[in-house]
Amino acid sequence: MKILQLHSNFIEYRPVEKEIPSAEEAEQKTHRLENLIVLFTCVEEGDS
Repeated sequence: MKILQLHSNFIEYRPVEKEIPSAEEAEQKTHRLENLIVLFTCVEEGDS
């Protein structure tokens, strides 16, 4: 497992399309979050 943790002044994202059918509907507009910790996680084959 790999983790990248960042303290960020802001992050912006825009939903593009659903990845799975059970995902909730989301407005396709740009969202902005400020003063936050961003955590990116990658689970790799063989992790338990």
